[in-house]
Amino acid sequence: VELTATIQPGIQFGNLNADGIIDAAFMLAEDTGGSGVFVSLIVVYSREEIFQQAPGMMIDDRPVLHSLTIENAVVKLTGLVHGPNDPMVDPTTAFSAEFSLFGDQLVRTRQNSAFNGGVEHLIIIESPLDGEEVSGSFMLKGFMPIGPFENNLALQIVDKLGNELVYEGFMVNAEEMGAPAVFNTSVIVPAVQPGTELLVMLLELSMADGTPIAIDSVRVIVK
Repeated sequence: VELTATIQPGIQFGNLNADGIIDAAFMLAEDTGGSGVFVSLIVVYSREEIFQQAPGMMIDDRPVLHSLTIENAVVKLTGLVHGPNDPMVDPTTAFSAEFSLFGDQLVRTRQNSAFNGGVEHLIIIESPLDGEEVSGSFMLKGFMPIGPFENNLALQIVDKLGNELVYEGFMVNAEEMGAPAVFNTSVIVPAVQPGTELLVMLLELSMADGTPIAIDSVRVIVK
């Protein structure tokens, strides 16, 4: 199978890991000769005076991308991707997503989605604050303008090496399906060394195909 890979126009430059050296983010389109053209976000960043590429993050088959920027060490991407019922030639799901380097991993730290021009699905974590120190357990508090299917999110906690330490269901409270939801739940801190930085993520996943609809995250430091 012949593979054609094309770097799309609009390469962005900025510092992604606070080392004072400019890094780069760009979109890579891969075509194997069929009807699909799979587009991924790629970042190239400096680490100990050399440049390396983080594992790419696939966005969609033939998305319509509106903007790619780097702001405050965060890669921001907006556009249209395919919903479960969209024809492949006409994506209609509007999304905005943020990506950050966490260790040597490129992680999607935030995403909002709106289907067919409807209300935006998003998750807002109010507590803990980003960079807060935690020990034993902490209260994960926040809200959603639209509650998820069956009031269920996924809770994921990873370390900077890319190890998944927690992946489990996380319940929110809403009066009825599709109503605003809130959450205020105790989360046990994984058994790691003091000083370890963890990424705590909440994800609303599509019941149709398991892809993320909404994401929010915070970094915490274990005391």
